[in-house]
Amino acid sequence: MRRAKYVQRIETAIKESRRRVIKYLDCFSREEHARYWLVDPMLSALDWDINDPGHVYIEYPVERSQGRLRPDYVFFKPSTDEPKDTTPRMIVEAKAITPSGVHAFLKWKESSYSYDVGNLQDWPKDYVDQLDGYVKESGMSSGYGALTDGLCWCVFEVRKDGGGLRQKYLDYFHILFEETAVSADKLKKLHRRNL
Repeated sequence: MRRAKYVQRIETAIKESRRRVIKYLDCFSREEHARYWLVDPMLSALDWDINDPGHVYIEYPVERSQGRLRPDYVFFKPSTDEPKDTTPRMIVEAKAITPSGVHAFLKWKESSYSYDVGNLQDWPKDYVDQLDGYVKESGMSSGYGALTDGLCWCVFEVRKDGGGLRQKYLDYFHILFEETAVSADKLKKLHRRNL
């Protein structure tokens, strides 16, 4: 059975991300680098127009009593209706590839590209709490939240009950350590058409 074109684009982006990291691993020590060279191309493959603030707002200001929050990416349901729908549908928080992520990558490379993804640790609790705060303060009532360094993705479903993200955990995967088709199938739930 032929894979849908949008899934093929996701698979191509995954392969390109792998190539970049294997060739330029030392270039991903800062969050901005992971965002520009890994996360942005993946979001584009998921049919999000990252150059249109009506679809994706970068560093979106979320007001709260203790000050302003700035999630890395806030996604809105694209609409031709005016005014624009201002309810976030997805929030993605990007991080630099962590030393533990680099260590896992090097271990994977040393083992001839064979590594059990189940051995990877979950994201630090403060990262999950940060994303949870963004979702709650943004007024988001349904959709998705994700933490990523462009390689590792931790995806949460946000439900209308307004609870925290931890109870809505969906998936954790690393595009280096899983088959391309498996990672693409997991990433496609973040495709623009699914929100």
